[in-house]
Amino acid sequence: MVLPLWTISDVPLIGRELEMKQLQEVWAKAHGGLAQAALVGGEAGMGKTRLVQDFVTLQAGAGARWLASRTTAGDLSLPYSALEQALRPVVEQGTIPDLPPEDLAEVAHFLPELTRFRPGLPAP
Repeated sequence: MVLPLWTISDVPLIGRELEMKQLQEVWAKAHGGLAQAALVGGEAGMGKTRLVQDFVTLQAGAGARWLASRTTAGDLSLPYSALEQALRPVVEQGTIPDLPPEDLAEVAHFLPELTRFRPGLPAP
């Protein structure tokens, strides 16, 4: 697995032990077969990006599929913008998980290019 350059840092992460533990608990459940998602939010400059970067680095090679997006306050007016941004690379690569057609139809609502890879999806 090749890590993105943003995961490489020589400066230790300080003061985020609880949040890192929470992410590790979510990962343990996901690794055990339970679908999981983690939402990291907060004010600008609080270390959200760095927390996720360090977490991804620690979990490198563990078989996870990482989806990420970045939003700003202005993005809040666009429904599903964060989810669309996270899922778009998966759809563009054609690496769509084996999900029930009804669920994929809901995703196709905001990512219509999904129907190229899964034609005949039911209407959401």
